[in-house]
Amino acid sequence: GLIRILRLAIAESHYLIAGTPKSEMPALRERYPKDAKEYDRLSNDDEYRMKLAIEFVAANEASMSEISPSRTMERCKFKRVSLIHGAHDAIVPPSESLELYNR
Repeated sequence: GLIRILRLAIAESHYLIAGTPKSEMPALRERYPKDAKEYDRLSNDDEYRMKLAIEFVAANEASMSEISPSRTMERCKFKRVSLIHGAHDAIVPPSESLELYNR
């Protein structure tokens, strides 16, 4: 399941950083071919990955809302908090950090 798919991702990252071709990954792929196939699909199919992300967010909306940075900041007891955000973040727009800063 998901744990084996994450292990494949970690193994792939390790081998790519070391310069080892993906085809030489250890027996993890052979031992769990169904998980390897799912991992490959998640790695290469943007539409499928987006569909799963949307489903996950919809199914976990209440939980995600509870841990959102804005909700966390509301409960924060510290007087000062540093916000660090990359200007070219492709996932979360930098304007989100500015919004938190302006609260």
